Amino acid sequence: MNTSIGGSYLTSRLAVGHVLISQMLVGGPLNIRASVLTLENLASAMSVGSMDAAELDSAQAEHASHLLMHLQRMRATQELTDVVLLTEGVAFHCHKVVLSAFSAYFQAMFTCGLRETQGAEVLLRDVPAKCLQLLLDYMYQGNLPLDNDNIQAVAAAAFLLDVDGAFRICQNHMEANMDPSNCVGLYHWARNMGATGLADCALRYMCQHFAEVCEEEEVLELDAQSLGSLLCSDDLNISQEQVLLELVLRWAQRRRGDLQSETEAAELLRHVRLELVEPAFLRKARRRNPILLQDAECSGMIGPALQPAGLCETAAPTRPALRYGMETTDLLLCLERLTTSPPHSRPAEARGRSQPGQYHEIIFWSP
Repeated sequence: MNTSIGGSYLTSRLAVGHVLISQMLVGGPLNIRASVLTLENLASAMSVGSMDAAELDSAQAEHASHLLMHLQRMRATQELTDVVLLTEGVAFHCHKVVLSAFSAYFQAMFTCGLRETQGAEVLLRDVPAKCLQLLLDYMYQGNLPLDNDNIQAVAAAAFLLDVDGAFRICQNHMEANMDPSNCVGLYHWARNMGATGLADCALRYMCQHFAEVCEEEEVLELDAQSLGSLLCSDDLNISQEQVLLELVLRWAQRRRGDLQSETEAAELLRHVRLELVEPAFLRKARRRNPILLQDAECSGMIGPALQPAGLCETAAPTRPALRYGMETTDLLLCLERLTTSPPHSRPAEARGRSQPGQYHEIIFWSP
């Protein structure tokens, strides 16, 4: 699947980039908000000269496109380039003004008195050459082709270099292609990188589709702490608590023989609301899973869950909260319409008279 920037988005990005570059070329401080306002003022001034909106948009797009086309040509011929980006032994000749217009990382580097301000070379250690090439093409041409093979590396490079527009395109691509088989890994990858918006989106998807996520092998690769934080959530969309019990047992079975994992399995079992599991299923699970028989702590948690409330020596424990997918809502629809037919045999509480020749007909329906 390839992703590229659409026409209207490209027009706005190129126009804003043009204003930013123009502002920096005349030696003024780089102010993105002021530059956007300048662009709006430019549009207002041009409209006074009898240009309609369509003509104005076309003129701005052509002007910005013309600028970037020549900047791209100058980059290709190394004309007026003033910085060289080095990564994996590959050199990329660029213009500082273009890098600064699209990347807050480079803007800070070239304007905050760092040694790179005067230097001609910048070494980028953690950015693959292929990804840097794509990001530079995005800056100079407005295109960012993505597929499932390069999306994660390009997104990481865009996030590291703070190329905000490119990262948003990557994030939209990931969100559009998210499914139960990849949402767990995507969540932890985004969280570890610090991309909180993408991590939150993956977590919401994971909770909403948790029944399907539990069937994937990827979820079994989670460490005990990460899995435990999921099991604590009330937002899991599951209809039965036994889904989580089965998940914990599968997780423990995969690590059978590891003493630390067996201890962690007992801790994970604490997050399963055993009182919500059907007693018959719980007894069957205890018979068929050695970890529940051999581990005294696990066995001690299952016993009280199976004991009838009336036989408890102490007061009955509070029933645990239901998960999101377990909650049901009774729905009663009340519909009203005017009719000229008399109600006849309809119950008195379901009919009323509004005016001569018209009747209120009220229908109660539980879908």
